[in-house]
Amino acid sequence: MRFGRHDSASDWWQALEDTLAHARDNAADRAHAVGGRARDRLDDAGSEAQRRAGRAWDALAGRPAPRPWLAIGAAAALGVAVGWLAAEAYRGRRQIEHALNVAGERAHEAKAVVDERVGRAKATPGGPVEKAKAAFSSDDDEGST
Repeated sequence: MRFGRHDSASDWWQALEDTLAHARDNAADRAHAVGGRARDRLDDAGSEAQRRAGRAWDALAGRPAPRPWLAIGAAAALGVAVGWLAAEAYRGRRQIEHALNVAGERAHEAKAVVDERVGRAKATPGGPVEKAKAAFSSDDDEGST
């Protein structure tokens, strides 16, 4: 609405009409936007209701429900993948068992060497330095000294 000096009542009336028309247009635009969102929600709810009603009618008529083929296919693919991984792990178990056996043998050999060195150190008379030398010397070194 234009404020200011108007020459006649018709100018006032025209300004009032313009302001009301502008307000009406804004209200109509907002109503269309809100109505559009509500219509979308109702359409979604209506289609869901139609789907459920159709399935209920089919159940009452004795027709079987449609199968969810996508979910069945996904479950089958997942089962195949898990089975394949299990088979690969089963095939690789021989290599894993061999590696564990080799590691166990090496650990036993290392323990035997440590036990032998500890035995040599205990059997050597003298202080800690002589015992350490005896523990880390080989049989060849003992014969040469």
